[in-house]
Amino acid sequence: LVPGRITVDDMIGLGKMAKPVEERSVLGHFIGWPRPPHPSVMPPEQCQNSSCPLNVRSVLLAKKGDEMLHVDVDVPYVESFMGLTSSLFCFVPRGKSAWSSRFFQTFFAGCIPVLLNDRYEPPFGEIVDLPKAVIKWPMT
Repeated sequence: LVPGRITVDDMIGLGKMAKPVEERSVLGHFIGWPRPPHPSVMPPEQCQNSSCPLNVRSVLLAKKGDEMLHVDVDVPYVESFMGLTSSLFCFVPRGKSAWSSRFFQTFFAGCIPVLLNDRYEPPFGEIVDLPKAVIKWPMT
């Protein structure tokens, strides 16, 4: 099964680039755009920047420059893959769709996904012991 927006070449490439845990020099990874919380959580105009803890993407992006993290707004695909494969944890906040290509990228990169979304239930729970493979960080 190949998730949307991830090619077979990307899956194979991430697997080849993935470093062993003891060689990963970055604590956490997030590349993405700032977005207010989904309207189902709260009116977006009430939570526009990193001063609102529910604006998870802005809170993460405010950490840009922290030497323990690989955080940025928009970088070339290869740089994002380097961050994924060099990090211990990869942050997976809510996106615009019901599924998350970022979630799947973390697995192929060997990074531990940290789900920052109370309403997202990862797929394949019948096959993968998700509580042992995923950190679900409560957002409320």
